[in-house]
Amino acid sequence: MVIPIGTVEHGPTMCPFRLVTGLPCPGCGLTRSWVFLMHGQLGQSLYYHPLGPISLIAALLFVLGVHKRFPGVWERIQSPPVFKAIAAVWLVVWVLRIGTFRP
Repeated sequence: MVIPIGTVEHGPTMCPFRLVTGLPCPGCGLTRSWVFLMHGQLGQSLYYHPLGPISLIAALLFVLGVHKRFPGVWERIQSPPVFKAIAAVWLVVWVLRIGTFRP
């Protein structure tokens, strides 16, 4: 069963970082992004978090055990250069989102 959109669209803010600072954390909006994506609304998904679709695919691959079936791929992802690149992209997206944030 897919979570109804209304459940996440108008729900309370539960992020401790946002509650304390008033700013979104790097993961703020991921739940809403995933829910909209599962309802087939890619535009809304990207609106709530630009990395939502990619992170959902990564999470699904992890749950399906792809990291166990292809350990070489998992080791490459965990290598310092790839990990640093992923972290840098996530940081840039977060900074851009803070710059355009409207509470």
